[in-house]
Amino acid sequence: MRNVAVLSHIADIDGVGAAALVRMRYRIPLNQIFLISHDRDEVLKAAQGLRRLGGKGLLVFITDLNPSADTMDVYESMVKEIKGRGGSVVWLDHHVWSKEAIRRIPGACGVAIFGENREMCATQIVHRFLELDSRFANEFADNVHYIDLFLPTKNKKYKRRAEEYKLGIDYYLMRGTHESQQNKLRRLAGAISSGRFTDPDLHRAALKFKALNSKRIALLLRNLVYLSPQIVLAFSKQVDSTDACHEMLEKTEADISILIKTDTGHCSIRSRKADTVPLARTLGGGGHPHASGFSVDVRRYNSFKTANGREKFLGAVKLKADKLGLL
Repeated sequence: MRNVAVLSHIADIDGVGAAALVRMRYRIPLNQIFLISHDRDEVLKAAQGLRRLGGKGLLVFITDLNPSADTMDVYESMVKEIKGRGGSVVWLDHHVWSKEAIRRIPGACGVAIFGENREMCATQIVHRFLELDSRFANEFADNVHYIDLFLPTKNKKYKRRAEEYKLGIDYYLMRGTHESQQNKLRRLAGAISSGRFTDPDLHRAALKFKALNSKRIALLLRNLVYLSPQIVLAFSKQVDSTDACHEMLEKTEADISILIKTDTGHCSIRSRKADTVPLARTLGGGGHPHASGFSVDVRRYNSFKTANGREKFLGAVKLKADKLGLL
């Protein structure tokens, strides 16, 4: 059996689910699953973790992650190092990549599938690539497809699981160190890889976050900031990004909503009509046309605790949006 590891996105069930299916196929130890955000520091830590696995011929799956301007050099070095040691990288993503990322990274991979995919999420791409054809794997991949691409469904089981995955993962990520967050989601990946859609711990976490989420959204809706009639922003912490952005659009006549999490610096952009990827990219992130994001160093803006810090950030976003013709 080859030495296999997987590097995937920590923030939602598509990233965790893709990693779970790799584990289902190769039965790898949970500590060979590395779940990270798009932050440079977390990518660097994952690269160190992969290096510690040692040995020649390491097969690394990278799923539901795309290289940004801030992390491209780390990923490029990682892929080349793995290849240089006789290993291989299989990169399975469904996000838009920049021309620079396409020029620098795929050529060193054994396999690289990437780009905006309106038909499959990362979990489905992994499911197809690994030829997993059990009843459980098929249903799970279909479920994540509905969740990650925000598709309507009448399937009550899918809706219930979607809510539990979303709120439970949010609860895990709002507290503790990155390592503790990662370990909780590794356990969820372990449950999924063994043929269970969820586990009791995730269920409890989702229930705990649900009430808090409603309160936070109600609060941020009372404090919306407009960059223009078409772009509305809000600052918050400990809130579900998709729910919050959706409510911001429902309450206003804006087409683009931007949520800034003041505790982590993670920012989400959502739109009904506009392509949000160019804006996300100019701010150091990326994503899908109507659902993208980026990260900021909150220390540059005094953690958004002062009017000056917020105005400085809003000015930077407004400048980028204006250059793109979004204002």
